[in-house]
Amino acid sequence: ADGNPASAQTVFLANTGNEVLNNISISITGLNANQFSFNTAGLNSTINAGQSSSFTVTFNPTSVGPKFATLNVSGGNGAQTKSIPLQGLGKVGLGGGNEPSLQWVLDTYFGSGVINVGDDDP
Repeated sequence: ADGNPASAQTVFLANTGNEVLNNISISITGLNANQFSFNTAGLNSTINAGQSSSFTVTFNPTSVGPKFATLNVSGGNGAQTKSIPLQGLGKVGLGGGNEPSLQWVLDTYFGSGVINVGDDDP
């Protein structure tokens, strides 16, 4: 929410099968899917067996607090869809009163409600 997207994270897609992987489809789903984006500029349209390619995912929050979504990657030839959980923490800014609470940090890292620090101030 501070207007600065997080650094793009590289996702490597490896074809561990024995056929060409084609018709690659990528989507982001979930409650906060609109807080994440992907860029497939570096992704090959087909990946041969034993080869890999990559693309990037960026977290760009529009509001403060923990955000969760799922990255889904699938391909043709009967390839299984792989789902990867995504999480990020939207914050006001850096330093002082702009820092997020310890509760939000732990909710983002471990999941909401897993650890209660007793501080309900975001």
